[in-house]
Amino acid sequence: MNILGLCFDGSIGGVASHHDPYLTVLSYLVATLASFTALEMTERLRQSTGRARGLWHAGAALVFGGGIWSMHFIAMLAYRSPLPQS
Repeated sequence: MNILGLCFDGSIGGVASHHDPYLTVLSYLVATLASFTALEMTERLRQSTGRARGLWHAGAALVFGGGIWSMHFIAMLAYRSPLPQS
């Protein structure tokens, strides 16, 4: 499976594994939404002063970090392998 030029087919390495396409697309959407939200919050950070500036900074950092973590976790859930997992 190819999405945006990235290959998600692991059968070349000997073990027939793949990624669930719906979860892979969801992972992309989460990353995009989190990045957009963090950048919007950063723009508000640039225009604020005082205590609000620190709050916008902390909020943008939390949104961006949470988005990265969520994207990674969803992509890990998308991985399908025929090998037993314990």
